[in-house]
Amino acid sequence: MEQASSAVADQLPARTPAPPWPGCRVDYAGARPTVRVAGRADRVTINEVSGVIRGLRAVGIRHLVIDMSAALDCDPRLLTVLARAHIQLADNAGALRITGVKLPQFLDALQAATLDEVFVIYDALRRETPPPIPGPRPPNFREEPDAS
Repeated sequence: MEQASSAVADQLPARTPAPPWPGCRVDYAGARPTVRVAGRADRVTINEVSGVIRGLRAVGIRHLVIDMSAALDCDPRLLTVLARAHIQLADNAGALRITGVKLPQFLDALQAATLDEVFVIYDALRRETPPPIPGPRPPNFREEPDAS
């Protein structure tokens, strides 16, 4: 009987490990506070993230990092919160940087997103994508001398 149950266990999909904490938390290590989102981006988490961002802006924070690496999914309402924060921070000479974005977790949310929200995620993905590795130069390639 043990062999049958082990065979069934081998066929089950691997479970995603639970994040160390649900919701969000703020880390103050470094030059910019980092809001770390973990688990499901449900209504409670979205309200928590929104409140944290509002609170940080209220005390004068203009540069903020949102770390999505521990988020299991993304609700379209979270994109709205992030897009609004991006605009508000930019209006005050600040910046919102989103890290840890894994495209699969955002696909459903992007289908219902406005263009502003799509560009916030696009910008986050663009910053995290490493530049292409340069290949060999064609034989007829010549570097132009610097005119200075």
